[in-house]
Amino acid sequence: MSLYKIIGILAVVSTFVYAMFLGTSFSDKRSAPADYKDATYVIDGKPVTLAHGVAESPVAPDSVSKIITRYFGNEVTHDFDGDCREDVAFLITQETGGSGVFYYLVAAVNTKDGYVGSHGVFLGDRIAPQTTEMGKGNIVLVNYADRKPGESFATRPSVGKSIWLLLDTKTGQFGQVEQNFEGEMDRTRLGSFMNQYLSSEFGIEFFYPKNYFLETKEFGNAERRHVAIILTEDTKENKAVREGRAPGREGPVAITFDLYQNPEGGTPLQWVKGNNNSNYKLSSTGTIRNTIVASESAVAYSFSGLYEADATAFAHRGYMVLATVTYLTPEDQIRKDFTALLKTVLLQ
Repeated sequence: MSLYKIIGILAVVSTFVYAMFLGTSFSDKRSAPADYKDATYVIDGKPVTLAHGVAESPVAPDSVSKIITRYFGNEVTHDFDGDCREDVAFLITQETGGSGVFYYLVAAVNTKDGYVGSHGVFLGDRIAPQTTEMGKGNIVLVNYADRKPGESFATRPSVGKSIWLLLDTKTGQFGQVEQNFEGEMDRTRLGSFMNQYLSSEFGIEFFYPKNYFLETKEFGNAERRHVAIILTEDTKENKAVREGRAPGREGPVAITFDLYQNPEGGTPLQWVKGNNNSNYKLSSTGTIRNTIVASESAVAYSFSGLYEADATAFAHRGYMVLATVTYLTPEDQIRKDFTALLKTVLLQ
């Protein structure tokens, strides 16, 4: 199984709009068009329906200025959802009444009912697209030229860039993939991450630093399990806290995988916003980013409590898995270890 470090790049409101207008999966569509140039896509959180590759709408009510969305091209074909039908990914542009020409990557999945459009991924303003290629699996490679930081838009784009994007066909969203981090797990590349956690019951495997102590605790009940996999730095002070020999001292910062039995199902986004165990209500910004852990769709956010915390939630084997790191300052090593650890997760 490939390992991906993926940075969520789509707003939460896009997920809601996509679900409201297009449904919750690519396979459940009733009025999808026969041509992808007539399909509906979600651009900056709003549905845009093309007609022969073009869509126009007023910038504001009674405004003479228009938002114009156009098919640009640079398309690639691929069977993204594995149904033996040829799907397509391509670039579109959008003009919003000013001088900007904004470029997006979108995909259209060819279902039995017709083409279903994805969320668009913003690439840049007045860039110079080069090529679009297929990478491994559902990864789309977009190559383009951009400007140097601070350069005027009057300057011709001269800086070559590439972005690798992975399409999740369940949600119609792309996530950004760290380049050159593909392939099966290779222990020789793990460095200090040489301790292994493997659970056949939960189907989760990961590697973690040798200087961490791992313990598993049960907090749930017979009706709804809650299992916590806790990693803390293996110091004398932390050991005293674990063994109850440091009364009055708060628990140490930690990396935790909380597995909550989730018979209701639902998406990670729904769980995070609707379940108090997520601590999402403690988020000062309310920002949620879409990402992927191993091959599963996930959402990531931050919150503040006794400590600062970063959290990533994903569903697996009937559980909602909440991976969390707590820390004192953004530069703390445990935060870096958490990021590296998530890259080693394998799901069975």
